[in-house]
Amino acid sequence: PPRRVENWYSTWQAIDFQSACPQNLKYVGASNGIRNGIHEDCLYLNIFTPSVSININDLYPVMFYIHGGDLDHGASNQFPGHMLAAWGEVVVVTINYRLGALGFLSTGDVNSPGNYGLMDMAMALEWVHTNIRFFNGDRNKITVFGPGAGGAMAGLLAVLPKTKALVSQVISQSGSPLADWAALDDVYRVQNTSRVYGLEVGCTVESSYKLLQCLNRRSYEELASAPITPDVGTFAWGPAVDVNFTVPGDDWYLDWKEKDWHILPELPLTLYKKNHHHPQLRYLTGVNRDAAASMVFDDNRLVRDLHVVTEDFFNQRIKDWVRHYNYSLNLEGAYDAIKWMYTYGPDPHNTTHIREEYVNMLSDALYKSAVDQLVKVLVNSTSKYSVPTYYYLLNTTVEALKLPFWREIPNNIEYYFISGAPFMDPDFYPEKFRVSREQWSEGDRNISEFMMRTFANFAKWGNPTQTQVDILKVNWEPVLEGNLKYLSINTTFNTTMHYNYRQPYNTFWSTYIPQVIREWVPTVPPPVNPWTQLSQPIVAAFYGALAFCVVLLVILFVCCGLWKSAKRQRNKALDDLQYFSTDNIGPAHESEDYKVREYLDKLSNNNHQEQSRSVTPNTVITETPEFSDSTITKLKEPYRSAYPNSNMAKSVDQLVNQYHPAQNAPSMSRSTDNIMQNYQGGYGRSGMGPELSGRQLQQPQQQRPVTPSSVVHSEPNGQPSRDYMTQPLVQYTESKVSTPVPAMRTSIATITSTTGLLHTEL
Repeated sequence: PPRRVENWYSTWQAIDFQSACPQNLKYVGASNGIRNGIHEDCLYLNIFTPSVSININDLYPVMFYIHGGDLDHGASNQFPGHMLAAWGEVVVVTINYRLGALGFLSTGDVNSPGNYGLMDMAMALEWVHTNIRFFNGDRNKITVFGPGAGGAMAGLLAVLPKTKALVSQVISQSGSPLADWAALDDVYRVQNTSRVYGLEVGCTVESSYKLLQCLNRRSYEELASAPITPDVGTFAWGPAVDVNFTVPGDDWYLDWKEKDWHILPELPLTLYKKNHHHPQLRYLTGVNRDAAASMVFDDNRLVRDLHVVTEDFFNQRIKDWVRHYNYSLNLEGAYDAIKWMYTYGPDPHNTTHIREEYVNMLSDALYKSAVDQLVKVLVNSTSKYSVPTYYYLLNTTVEALKLPFWREIPNNIEYYFISGAPFMDPDFYPEKFRVSREQWSEGDRNISEFMMRTFANFAKWGNPTQTQVDILKVNWEPVLEGNLKYLSINTTFNTTMHYNYRQPYNTFWSTYIPQVIREWVPTVPPPVNPWTQLSQPIVAAFYGALAFCVVLLVILFVCCGLWKSAKRQRNKALDDLQYFSTDNIGPAHESEDYKVREYLDKLSNNNHQEQSRSVTPNTVITETPEFSDSTITKLKEPYRSAYPNSNMAKSVDQLVNQYHPAQNAPSMSRSTDNIMQNYQGGYGRSGMGPELSGRQLQQPQQQRPVTPSSVVHSEPNGQPSRDYMTQPLVQYTESKVSTPVPAMRTSIATITSTTGLLHTEL
């Protein structure tokens, strides 16, 4: 948004014009009337006043001029206001505003809401309303006027919430705020234009925030010179209806408030129908006969053919037009209707008439139909405030220019008349628009005087012929509903009132074509899909941090789950070991595993007494005692008969068969690797408990003799102690022992340790 100028208390030497706003260099230079170049520091205005005397009794009406140029080129100093101010006794103000992408680029969100050029106009108007009294201007009589796009913006300022109270009269020359290019309400269209423009300057990004960051790194010369052809519509840039966005708050940008960012809440048509304007508003508008002739003249495809428009070229241009505006619901219907409407019946193949109809088609579609629609809305009798409206048709040319007939009266040709060019020094005008004094005809001077006086009269009284204009001696009547009067401005003695200018063609574009296509807005997705993005870096950082925290939480939950699972497995293994190392097995543990263990302990105690009698004090244990056949039978049969179908019965078979003498029972000196192999093949497959790793079955570095204390301890009740179950498994060497060793007990201990049920040290 623009910055408000600070007050100054000294004399401002307003001698030279300031730089124009950045625009394509082909519009810059002395030949175009822009002698001081372009610069970002361009928001200046020029004031032309008949008198600056402090003793003046009556203040002058103010005429606020907005230059045209399709909103992408032009400058305030192209319009010299000297003659209009002097002859009409009004204060003339001309302004600069930002153009092209720098003035109207919109991403449809808070990153770039757009309408910066429109904000420039509004702020300039507010400044004039506040300070024009120092230049003898009447702040209560401000007339906003301009040609083409400038006229459309003049009509737009009359209904904007920020400026509607400041505008009491509007003069719109061949421009209407109701034109489809004057205000854009399709967010996809503005986003698509911004995206295509970004590609032109090398900003190939996928978010509006990054696009703006990329554009900020480009120079204003590069941004202004980048060519762009919109995918939808005729003109690339224009005001956009405010989207639903919010800014961080008041004073987020300089001294701008939240409400200042929202300048165009609705389409102009809606605002006018709601009477959202000054209650005393008066309107003067009109069109030029060949309004779009300059577009045909500047078409590069026709320059090489000397502007000869063939039938094939015209048909192709109609097809391009239909596609350009996305008349996709009925392409053939729209094409046939336009082709029929602009075919010259008496001689449809005549290239001269085809070119004339081509100019008429563009003029009607872009300018005339929108002006006609606005006039009908303004004079609607059902409206609470019917606006007094004056309508004209400029039907004469500048004779000094000697233009060909088909482009005699293009858009903004009245520039010469309203600025008083026939009475001015040619040096005030751009070189390519200069006409020497002797070239001006009497008719040119008369039309110029007529237009200056009628426009000034309208600024003073709201009526262009409030006082008699002696030159043409005509009474300009206002438009009435159902009787669309307009003044046809011709040569000196042919200016008269007429009715209903080109109504079939105007209603064709304003009523019939929208019905054929149902809507003007695009009915298919835009050529470039709109991006999705995080609108602010703060929001992006927030969501990034949030995503990071979510990932951390997920990882934490996974780790906790794994830790709990590992802990459960570890506790289960410890429970199994603790169970087999204690005699306190309660009723809650009456499972098959515990019953097997209990049965084996009982059998071991019986064998202990038998084996201990056969062991002498000098016996040396060098290998694991073997089971006898009777022992095997005792191990197998009782449990098999008690639990014939249980898994534990099969496990007992495997356990006993593993150590049968016929299968070469392992020695107590076997390595831990062999023991692990037996464990993996036996207990590991039986599902009787957790596996033991090689780390649990570490082999000792040294061998040591077996002592009585390391073999068995007796409890007070005479039962052998189970403290040995907590000792590591070792290899044995020959050593003298002084106490009997329970051979069967040792066998059972060895079997259970090698199957992973317990560790023992003998």
